[in-house]
This record gives sequence, structure tokens and C-alpha cells, in this order.
Amino acid sequence: MNDYEKLKKMVEEEEGRLSMVYLDTEGKPTGGIGHLMEESELNSLGVVGYTTIPTMYGPREVGTDKNGTPISLTDEWIDGRFENDLGKAFVAAEQQLPVGAGVDGMLNRLTAVNFQLGEN
Repeated sequence: MNDYEKLKKMVEEEEGRLSMVYLDTEGKPTGGIGHLMEESELNSLGVVGYTTIPTMYGPREVGTDKNGTPISLTDEWIDGRFENDLGKAFVAAEQQLPVGAGVDGMLNRLTAVNFQLGEN
């Protein structure tokens, strides 16, 4: 497994993966692997409300359609946004490290922090 694959695995394990739109700990609409949802994404998915359901991470407020049915996200949708968000977080981490300090472990940890804080 190369360093980028290790980074992806580490971030996914830290963030978790939920195949639904859900409200994160700050009440922000999120989907998949920590992807902060944009209003246009919520609209295109047809999210009109939220309801509490049990998930593998405990009870979560999840996005529902006009019939009150929880909206599912495909693996393709989740993976595409994860790759994009992680890429942005990685670029930001590279820019934050001093020249020559690109120790892989440090770069990966800083990328994970950027991902968590929304530098993506």
C-alpha cells in the first residue's frame, strides 16, 4: 500500500463512512466521508428534511426526501467527493509544511487535520 492509500485509509477510518446525508456534530449537512454538503448538492439529491435513525455510528439525523425516506448516497458519489476533498486537503498540507520538512507521517497527519477542519 503506497503512502496516499495509507492516507486515504487513515482519514476514512477517522471520519467514518455513512452512505447518507447526515448532520455532523456541528449540525452541518455532511455526506459520505466527511464531505460538507453544498446547498446545490442537497437540492439535487432532493433533501427536504431530516429524521433520526440508528446507524453504525449511533443515532444520526439523516436527510430525507419529500416522502420522509432517508436519501442514500452511492459509493461512486462518496468516493468521488472524498478523492476531491482529500486532494485539496493534501495540497493545503504541502503548502503549510516548510520546504524540506515533507516527512510522510507529518504530511499525512497535516492532511488529515486539514480534511477535518474543512481545508478541502
